[in-house]
Amino acid sequence: MTHLSGLSTRQGTRTVSSSTFISSLQRLVFLAAALMSAPSLAAGQLVIKLENKTSHSAPLPIIISVTMSNIGDGPLFLYRKETPFGTNDSHLASDQFRVRDSQGALAHFIGQRSYWGAPRFSHFMLLQPGQSVQKDIDLTSEYDFGNGGAFALKFVMNLGHEPSPEESTAEELAAFVASKQAEVESNEIVVIVDHPIADLGSRSNGAICTGPQNDAIESAKRLAHRRAFEAIQVLWKVYSRPLGEIAYSYHRKQRYVRWFGEVGPEEPVKGEAGWEGSLNHEAVGAVDAVYMRSADLPSNQLSPTCGCPGEPPETKAKVEDRNPYHAQFCDSYFALPEDGVWTTRTSVMAHELSHFYDRYQSGRSDYVYSKPLAEQLARDDRWKAVRNADNVEFFITDTTPYED
Repeated sequence: MTHLSGLSTRQGTRTVSSSTFISSLQRLVFLAAALMSAPSLAAGQLVIKLENKTSHSAPLPIIISVTMSNIGDGPLFLYRKETPFGTNDSHLASDQFRVRDSQGALAHFIGQRSYWGAPRFSHFMLLQPGQSVQKDIDLTSEYDFGNGGAFALKFVMNLGHEPSPEESTAEELAAFVASKQAEVESNEIVVIVDHPIADLGSRSNGAICTGPQNDAIESAKRLAHRRAFEAIQVLWKVYSRPLGEIAYSYHRKQRYVRWFGEVGPEEPVKGEAGWEGSLNHEAVGAVDAVYMRSADLPSNQLSPTCGCPGEPPETKAKVEDRNPYHAQFCDSYFALPEDGVWTTRTSVMAHELSHFYDRYQSGRSDYVYSKPLAEQLARDDRWKAVRNADNVEFFITDTTPYED
């Protein structure tokens, strides 16, 4: 116990002067006030619960209830596109479930991936302390359940998304509270699919595109092809070999490092053993794949539909990465400029083409969105950066005049 007297305080055998004590007390009062007002101390905590609502008498459709609850003492901002509320119907806007068959193999996501662009403050939903939200999701056409059987399901949510500084006001950035949770998994449930599920074909609910819409789509595809070729020319400088030489050498280029990260001295160079399994092979292959997919070849023709009824206004386009060249373009896509800035009809086209799984390469994922987070991913996690659609998009469309 500490006893106070008029001029000093005695703590055990140590005497502290009154001026030192008052100064310390002021700092304590200030610290206490700061801690009480600091939003970082009041943290939200997300819990996700799944419930199988599929009827036993009618095993299709596969209906899963998703409940999200904030059991913490602070607010939670959830990136809406990666919640069940990313669409206005019972489908998903992205690959959010981890679905495994009885052998432990992952079932592929075969639904539509929605493109919203860089995260804005309006793209987040606020979950207050003690609040829960629930929605039923129809997974019948979202994952490849093949010939049926038992499947273990989890909902996995990345809480690392934040509003892009380039798309947000100072007030919005100040109001946003970043989550202390990086990723949250739900409980695991098992669903039984007792017979094969037939391929439902394209998931698009869009209409036939008008003549002007088709013209805009084809023009963006041609421009994406040109931009991809210009990006390939940069790659020729990154990996080059003198005339008459067999061996390639790596040359550091700012544009490459900005979007795909620094290349370590131990990494194989093009043509060396181990190249095909390297991160740089993934990056080069992703750019090559967009170039080939955007080429005017009979086998690479898009099957577009237009309009996105029931979709949130943020949605610009949707693709089915396991059903290549099927793409749905929303009204907000046609409102974008064709080219010249970062988010355009051309850049969205490059992004969407990078998602396809085909003979050129496996599709790219959506680990992060926006330039700042894509740049950070290149610095912190090259494995994801070379597999992230935004990084591929930005490398292809980057027109910054680098000095090298």
